[in-house]
Amino acid sequence: MMYGADWCFIHIPRTGGTFLTDLFGDLPHVSKCVFDFKHCTEAQATELLARPLGDVFTIIRDPWDIVVGWWMHIQEYTPGRFESQAWREYAERIRSMTFAHFVESEILSGDFVTPGGFVPHYRNVGNADVLGFTEAYWRLCQLTGVTPEDPRFKIEPKEFKRYDETRLTNAVREHCSEDMRWITQSQ
Repeated sequence: MMYGADWCFIHIPRTGGTFLTDLFGDLPHVSKCVFDFKHCTEAQATELLARPLGDVFTIIRDPWDIVVGWWMHIQEYTPGRFESQAWREYAERIRSMTFAHFVESEILSGDFVTPGGFVPHYRNVGNADVLGFTEAYWRLCQLTGVTPEDPRFKIEPKEFKRYDETRLTNAVREHCSEDMRWITQSQ
């Protein structure tokens, strides 16, 4: 969660919220809160801040983008001192797989993403505006007074096209069918 005097960003896991919090969270008029490992619901944010939240928004992502983003995150992973041994072993195991094997064994098996998808996280956003990543970035620029031309706040989109495999993409979206319904209803 990240917030200002009259706004609150609700961070749903695997949507790009950590990147945005890292980008905007150190501004003097922005606060970031670690609540249950940085993710919380609108109700929890209201209780924690003990005030009206104002402009509340969150990010929603296509399940395929989440899967590709998770894969890329693990491929770029560098062991740090805060991760558990289990996390390091998990990352090493995933890094030894091909992308297709990762999707088939970790995603479609139901271990990483339960059938239906990530939707339990989306059900907890309350009345928050549901935005795409770029829309959330622009809203944060507006709310914080940051100009996107400032090199410190420039974003470079990641290249997901190289992972686009129709069979796997469709399989993930079908596996995450509740997410896809939720995304369609939110737009």
